[in-house]
Amino acid sequence: MGKAPLQSTGQRRPAAANQTLIEHLPHRLVVGAPVTRSIPVFAMGVEKGRDEVEQTVLTSFRALKHAVGAKAASGLRSGCHGTFRLVQSRSRSGRIATYSAWLEFAEASDANAFLQNYPELAAEANS
Repeated sequence: MGKAPLQSTGQRRPAAANQTLIEHLPHRLVVGAPVTRSIPVFAMGVEKGRDEVEQTVLTSFRALKHAVGAKAASGLRSGCHGTFRLVQSRSRSGRIATYSAWLEFAEASDANAFLQNYPELAAEANS
């Protein structure tokens, strides 16, 4: 099998514009633990101009390696886990922003196979 390309524009898009991405790849796995940050009061003016939920599709192999590790990234890139995308999301509620990374798969069987091959990522996501 050839290498499966990471597909994306790499642009930041609001969640409403990104609905086709989520519909197209419906099976999602959180990668790592979400990170929560407080938004400083002086930044709230900038925050008003941002969407409450933002998603970015990451296209680089380096970003994939950082998210899941070199071994899992090589396995994904080889194409043995089908079509996938790495999505970084940022959601805001009041003065709290939560950052998380997701692997989206086209088929549930591919997502399950990924978790079976890399169980340490499943344990990390659920901790």
